[in-house]
Amino acid sequence: MKIKVIDGMENIRVDKFLSSSLNLSRNIISKSKILVNGEETKLSYKLKLDDIVEIEVIEKKELKIVENNIKIKTIYEDEYLAVVDKPYGIVVHPSETSNDDSLVGSLVNKFEKLSDIDKLRPGIVHRLDKDTSGLIIIAKDNDTHLKLQEMFKSHNLEKVYLAILKGNFKYDKITVKSYIGRDKKNRKKMSSNTDKGRLAISHFEKIKSNDKISLVKVSIETGRTHQIRVHAKELNYPVLYDSLYTKDNNSKKRQQLHSYYLKFTHPITNNVIELKCEMPDDMIKTLKNFDLGDFDVRI
Repeated sequence: MKIKVIDGMENIRVDKFLSSSLNLSRNIISKSKILVNGEETKLSYKLKLDDIVEIEVIEKKELKIVENNIKIKTIYEDEYLAVVDKPYGIVVHPSETSNDDSLVGSLVNKFEKLSDIDKLRPGIVHRLDKDTSGLIIIAKDNDTHLKLQEMFKSHNLEKVYLAILKGNFKYDKITVKSYIGRDKKNRKKMSSNTDKGRLAISHFEKIKSNDKISLVKVSIETGRTHQIRVHAKELNYPVLYDSLYTKDNNSKKRQQLHSYYLKFTHPITNNVIELKCEMPDDMIKTLKNFDLGDFDVRI
């Protein structure tokens, strides 16, 4: 598709021009090939009179659930819901950026029934980052799914993570409150440096530390994307091996973050469910490699 820049359209960024002219989302434009006068150009280019703008929209790939045989440990299960231990290294569900092995690809093989409100996310009520391990709740029917969603929306549950941070954490306890949204400079990151942030609250408590690393537990009142990773970074103690939020990373290792503890009232039976999930071997090994000893934490 070609568009000629006429009088009144000059001095406008090409991405804003395409968005208003063709009603395309910023996400689609950023993934498309854009030419001005036959040459590929940056989205920030400001148009001149009589420029010829071309855009080649990259078609969205069809998303589908790819079944897999990844072993998923069940921590709790009844007829309405289950809580599983998500391994690190797999996404929760297929997306435009990842249509490979996913947690749902294993769940559809593991459970006879799952909620189907979202066909690409059967059973999925909340998410964990690809390289975060630990407890995640799965709904088996739509009624339970909706009740669980409301529970998360109203923050009526306790969630505690274990994190290994870089450096000797100087606080015994500290609460971080900030408004988190997409970073202004890097859209892959979340940050407090944003125009449209949502309130995020994290409570950090040191378990033990040395001059190299610290083991902390983090209870969160909210569940914003990358919340703990952002707050740890902003405290100047980033999550160890977090390749997105620290330059000092190890590409062969994953961010040292684990969803360890959940406590909630069952949305159907009203029973109080309290669960813990063992720290995975790679994090235990990290503690030993940095001379921080064996893992021992009581919540």
